[in-house]
Amino acid sequence: MALFLPVVLTIDIIKRVTDAAGQGAIEFTVDEELNIKKLMTKLSILHGVITCSLVLAMLF
Repeated sequence: MALFLPVVLTIDIIKRVTDAAGQGAIEFTVDEELNIKKLMTKLSILHGVITCSLVLAMLF
């Protein structure tokens, strides 16, 4: 659970921000050359691994 929750939350937050930026609802621009799916994958895996490591470090 400690691994999957940060992954899902990271993907959801990035999706919502990019959708809102595309609609012009927020003052945020997304670079056209940026691969959003690749960014979401990298960040979500990174956040999941860090969170899981912290949880395991606290247990041991």
